[in-house]
Amino acid sequence: MKNFVQNGNALDLTASAAYASGELVIEGEIVGVAVTDIASGEVGAVSVTGVYEFDKESAATLAQGDKAYYDSSTKKLDDNTSNPCVGTVVAVSGNKVDLKIHGHKI
Repeated sequence: MKNFVQNGNALDLTASAAYASGELVIEGEIVGVAVTDIASGEVGAVSVTGVYEFDKESAATLAQGDKAYYDSSTKKLDDNTSNPCVGTVVAVSGNKVDLKIHGHKI
Protein backbone atom coordinates (compact mmCIF):
# COMPACT_ATOMS: atom_id res chain seq x y z
CA MET A 1 0.00 0.00 0.00
CA LYS A 2 1.54 3.28 -1.10
CA ASN A 3 0.23 5.44 1.74
CA PHE A 4 1.23 3.19 4.70
CA VAL A 5 3.36 5.07 7.24
CA GLN A 6 3.63 2.91 10.39
CA ASN A 7 1.60 0.26 12.25
CA GLY A 8 0.50 2.65 15.01
CA ASN A 9 1.50 0.53 18.04
CA ALA A 10 4.57 2.74 18.39
CA LEU A 11 4.80 6.21 16.89
CA ASP A 12 7.94 8.03 15.81
CA LEU A 13 7.58 11.39 17.55
CA THR A 14 9.76 14.47 17.88
CA ALA A 15 10.26 14.98 21.61
CA SER A 16 9.60 18.42 23.08
CA ALA A 17 11.59 17.34 26.16
CA ALA A 18 14.07 14.58 27.02
CA TYR A 19 12.49 11.23 27.91
CA ALA A 20 14.11 8.17 29.47
CA SER A 21 13.19 4.69 28.29
CA GLY A 22 10.01 3.59 30.07
CA GLU A 23 9.01 7.14 30.96
CA LEU A 24 5.50 8.40 30.28
CA VAL A 25 5.45 10.68 27.22
CA ILE A 26 2.86 13.39 26.70
CA GLU A 27 3.13 15.27 23.42
CA GLY A 28 0.01 17.36 22.83
CA GLU A 29 -2.89 14.91 23.08
CA ILE A 30 -0.68 11.85 22.45
CA VAL A 31 0.17 9.70 25.49
CA GLY A 32 2.62 6.81 25.38
CA VAL A 33 5.80 5.33 26.81
CA ALA A 34 9.31 6.01 25.51
CA VAL A 35 10.71 2.83 23.96
CA THR A 36 14.30 4.10 24.29
CA ASP A 37 15.88 7.29 25.62
CA ILE A 38 14.84 10.25 23.46
CA ALA A 39 16.72 13.56 23.54
CA SER A 40 14.75 16.78 23.33
CA GLY A 41 14.19 17.73 19.70
CA GLU A 42 15.04 14.23 18.46
CA VAL A 43 12.71 11.65 16.91
CA GLY A 44 12.11 8.50 18.96
CA ALA A 45 9.71 5.60 19.23
CA VAL A 46 6.81 5.96 21.68
CA SER A 47 4.60 2.96 22.43
CA VAL A 48 0.94 4.00 22.47
CA THR A 49 -0.67 0.67 23.38
CA GLY A 50 -0.26 -1.76 26.24
CA VAL A 51 -0.15 -1.86 30.03
CA TYR A 52 2.82 -0.40 31.89
CA GLU A 53 3.82 -0.10 35.56
CA PHE A 54 4.28 3.38 37.01
CA ASP A 55 4.74 4.90 40.46
CA LYS A 56 1.79 6.63 42.09
CA GLU A 57 1.59 9.37 44.67
CA SER A 58 1.28 7.69 48.07
CA ALA A 59 -1.77 9.79 48.98
CA ALA A 60 -3.61 9.04 45.71
CA THR A 61 -6.58 6.71 45.94
CA LEU A 62 -6.55 4.79 42.68
CA ALA A 63 -8.31 1.49 42.06
CA GLN A 64 -8.93 -0.86 39.16
CA GLY A 65 -11.01 0.86 36.49
CA ASP A 66 -10.21 4.40 37.62
CA LYS A 67 -8.79 7.06 35.34
CA ALA A 68 -5.23 8.00 36.29
CA TYR A 69 -3.72 11.47 36.04
CA TYR A 70 -0.06 12.39 35.61
CA ASP A 71 1.79 14.87 37.82
CA SER A 72 4.69 16.02 35.63
CA SER A 73 6.51 17.61 38.59
CA THR A 74 6.78 14.31 40.52
CA LYS A 75 6.52 12.02 37.46
CA LYS A 76 3.92 9.95 39.32
CA LEU A 77 0.30 9.01 38.75
CA ASP A 78 -2.38 10.51 40.97
CA ASP A 79 -6.10 11.18 41.24
CA ASN A 80 -5.87 14.95 40.76
CA THR A 81 -8.19 15.86 37.90
CA SER A 82 -6.31 19.12 37.24
CA ASN A 83 -3.49 16.98 35.79
CA PRO A 84 -3.76 15.32 32.36
CA CYS A 85 -5.69 12.02 32.31
CA VAL A 86 -3.28 9.48 30.80
CA GLY A 87 -4.92 6.06 31.05
CA THR A 88 -7.00 3.53 32.93
CA VAL A 89 -5.87 1.70 36.06
CA VAL A 90 -5.66 -2.08 35.59
CA ALA A 91 -4.18 -2.92 39.01
CA VAL A 92 -2.69 -1.24 42.08
CA SER A 93 -0.08 -2.77 44.37
CA GLY A 94 1.21 -0.44 47.07
CA ASN A 95 2.57 2.62 45.28
CA LYS A 96 2.72 0.88 41.88
CA VAL A 97 0.01 1.13 39.24
CA ASP A 98 -0.46 -0.99 36.13
CA LEU A 99 -1.79 1.52 33.62
CA LYS A 100 -3.53 0.82 30.30
CA ILE A 101 -2.25 3.34 27.77
CA HIS A 102 -4.83 4.42 25.18
CA GLY A 103 -2.49 6.47 22.99
CA HIS A 104 -4.17 9.76 23.86
CA LYS A 105 -5.41 11.75 26.82
CA ILE A 106 -8.76 10.51 28.06
